[in-house]
Amino acid sequence: MKTILFFLAVTIMFSQQAGSSVVKKVLPNGLTVLVKEDHSNPIVAVNIWFDVGSVNETEQMTGLAHFQEHMVFKGTETYGVGDIAKTVKAAGGNLNAGTSYSYTMYYIVLPSKSFPLALAVQADAMMHSTFDEGEFKKERIVVIDEARMYDDTPDAYVYYRTMELGFDSHNYRRPIAGYEKVVRKIKRDQLLDFYSTYYRPSNAVLVVVGDIEPDKAFKEVEAVYGKWEHKPADIYEPPAETPQQTFRFKEFRGEIESAYLGMGFHIPNIKHEDYPALEVLATLLSSGKSSRLFRNVQENKRLVTTINAGVLAEKWPGYFQIFASMPAEKWEDARDAIFDELHAFQKEPCSPEELIKARRQLEKSIYAELETMEGQASNLGYYELLGDYRLGDWYREAIKNVTPDQITSVAGKYFDLDNCSLVAYLPNTWSGTGYTKESVEQKLLSRLSPAGAVPAEAFAAGSTDEVAIDPATAKAAGRAKAVKHGNVKLITMDNGLRILVKRRETVPLVTMLTMLQGGTRLESAGKSGLSTLTLRALLKGTASYSAEEIARTIEELGGNIETLSSFDVAGVYTSVLSENLDATLPVYREVVRDPLFLPEEIEKEKGKLLEEIAQRHDNPIMYSIDSLFIDVFGNHPYSHPFLGDEDQLKSLTSQDCRNWYGSVMVPGNIVLTFVGDIPASKAREIAEKLFGDLKPGPLPSPAAAIPDAPARTGIREMKRKQLKQSMALVGFLAPPMMSSEAISLEVLNGLLTGLGGRLFVELRDKRSLGYMAGSAFIPLKDRSIFLGYANPTADGVDEALKVIMDELTKVSRDGVEDEEIARSKEWLIGSHFMQLQRNFSQAIAYGTYESLGFGYAVIDKSPELIRKVTQKDISEAASRLFQEEKAVLLKLVPDEEKSAEKEVEGE
Repeated sequence: MKTILFFLAVTIMFSQQAGSSVVKKVLPNGLTVLVKEDHSNPIVAVNIWFDVGSVNETEQMTGLAHFQEHMVFKGTETYGVGDIAKTVKAAGGNLNAGTSYSYTMYYIVLPSKSFPLALAVQADAMMHSTFDEGEFKKERIVVIDEARMYDDTPDAYVYYRTMELGFDSHNYRRPIAGYEKVVRKIKRDQLLDFYSTYYRPSNAVLVVVGDIEPDKAFKEVEAVYGKWEHKPADIYEPPAETPQQTFRFKEFRGEIESAYLGMGFHIPNIKHEDYPALEVLATLLSSGKSSRLFRNVQENKRLVTTINAGVLAEKWPGYFQIFASMPAEKWEDARDAIFDELHAFQKEPCSPEELIKARRQLEKSIYAELETMEGQASNLGYYELLGDYRLGDWYREAIKNVTPDQITSVAGKYFDLDNCSLVAYLPNTWSGTGYTKESVEQKLLSRLSPAGAVPAEAFAAGSTDEVAIDPATAKAAGRAKAVKHGNVKLITMDNGLRILVKRRETVPLVTMLTMLQGGTRLESAGKSGLSTLTLRALLKGTASYSAEEIARTIEELGGNIETLSSFDVAGVYTSVLSENLDATLPVYREVVRDPLFLPEEIEKEKGKLLEEIAQRHDNPIMYSIDSLFIDVFGNHPYSHPFLGDEDQLKSLTSQDCRNWYGSVMVPGNIVLTFVGDIPASKAREIAEKLFGDLKPGPLPSPAAAIPDAPARTGIREMKRKQLKQSMALVGFLAPPMMSSEAISLEVLNGLLTGLGGRLFVELRDKRSLGYMAGSAFIPLKDRSIFLGYANPTADGVDEALKVIMDELTKVSRDGVEDEEIARSKEWLIGSHFMQLQRNFSQAIAYGTYESLGFGYAVIDKSPELIRKVTQKDISEAASRLFQEEKAVLLKLVPDEEKSAEKEVEGE
């Protein structure tokens, strides 16, 4: 009997937890329940997984599983429409759901004190959802809007075109959200039939992870879920895929600026013995800055803007996928370079050093996922659906045993041109003549020869017997160690540099972050994009290390090194296994202290940023938000989020980067933050090594005046051809972060947005004006921005703008109810704890507020500040802000001139 093996992307994040503290019971009605105790945060995640997804739909019912997922939380006999979301929000929690090819999952994450409430609400929806007729009709529009949104997003568009091309029979060829023409015909009775067929305890796995005693958890679960009637589920299995015989290619054209590539190779299902090697191969190809595709195709040859490889792997034969974006004129060269890298793995085994690096990266990923309750719960549920939650441990051992020869073997077996499907998505404006299947195949023959179809036996599942997990070989069971939340310790060095340390021993990881007051706010006139350009250039070479050596050295230690630059701050961070932190210091010190800023590297990074800006323009949502920022902030540096202005970016030089970095890299402007498995004494020792010799200097200050009014008010219309969904945005120039008004607006935003929020209810629940609907408050150092948004169809964009404006002015005119305020506060406080589960998240939060002068303690005092906000505070802040003459309205709508998408070349 062969060992069943599972795919890495999920397994590695799960395997360390598998046998540690999980208790499993099966209720008399067939419901499988897993409980894992973890007291590292006062949070509990309650997930329920159903063994049904889009592949379990017939051709006439595509989109049914996803449609039903939208409806389940809509209401029961106990909870009316919208009440479930409001109830969970009032308890400080979040709820949501997701549909995949193979499963449907619903989750609630909230403070552990409200665990019984979460169970009661969730169980009622799973057993007694009413599928209200009126809500059914309105939600159909929202479901269609969501599918259209994916078609407007190039990455999603290419993904689904690649799947359609690669699969002839299996239901992987269909989009998870279904086809619009089918979704329009689905009837309420069909949803009810699907619900009663698949939503049965014998077809479900309930997972509870968090700050709760297992005995108490099981008692609560049995009290509510034990009432669920036992019925066997009759599962519809998708048709089998016929082995691919020849190379496939299709070209598409669209109203985009960048070009996109998608490709796939058929591979076996997750039970096959080749799977560990295939997953390691995907890691070697595109995980980290020292991976083959990133280093050779993206960095050295400068052929792609983004690139990634991954594996779709479930019960059925899967797909090895590669996706990339690039300027249109580079599409062909990028394609060839990618195939060259695939062929390289066929010709020669990877080095032992590469393999060790991949394993250490996977080990870090395992621990990183253990930082959140919802991450642990998701992996437990996923694996239990596949047979046994402990299978991750088996897979981890298999990963350790993968050899270079095995990787070469699977590359040779599955990277076969006759087993490949390739998609090109190119701009309508590109002047090239395009490609045909014959011309592309001829070019690729010399790179990846067809050896005939992969034999059907290669896709066999292996043994169909269940894996017998020997408890003696799994990790010893035991309760998770309770960890007391220690306070952050502040240390100030003699030169003025501040050190923040928070020791967390939940996992053997540590994040080290050098945070600077910087970002776009400290860019002078005509230098938009300088902060991001400078920070990215830090990783492009030092006196002792090349860019490749920087990435490889850190990644071989099971870590990563990245830079960040936002509106108000900039930084360099590494997250690494705590035992390897010392070994990262020589590289890290040179990156932050001695970057070269070579002119040729600066030009390369400028080119990449320009490509990323073009790619952002392809996304209607990002393009609309960027346009709103320009209308609100005008000439202030905040007007160009992160990437910068194209024209100004082109003129930046290596000397600009050197000068800017020198101005912000002074001890009084540096906050070195450590969060993780590290004592304060060790952190102080590291700080001395990194910055002890850094001389004091003048603190940087912004050159731009703080705006006191939006650059443009009123409405502006933008048009784009081939657009399926519109965008409606209403923005306001808001008070600066941490002002009393800003904190009041945070609470106001909490009652406007999210499931159960005023704007969500008015825009989506009542009027079906788009899948996305709500508001956002973005606090910034100088002045903030408050915006309402929706993505309706073109005929609803004016109504959406009116609804947003009416709701905001209604708040300023009529105020808000105490109940709404209380619900918003609990949600914000609950979200606060959930967002700070990871070391990295805490490091960013503490470092940001300390560097901006508000003090790190603001983070832990946040719940107290939120609770102090009164109804009067909110009314006054709203009345000052939400005035029609101060509003910036923007809409992006389809161009009236039709320009339908083009499928240029078939097989």
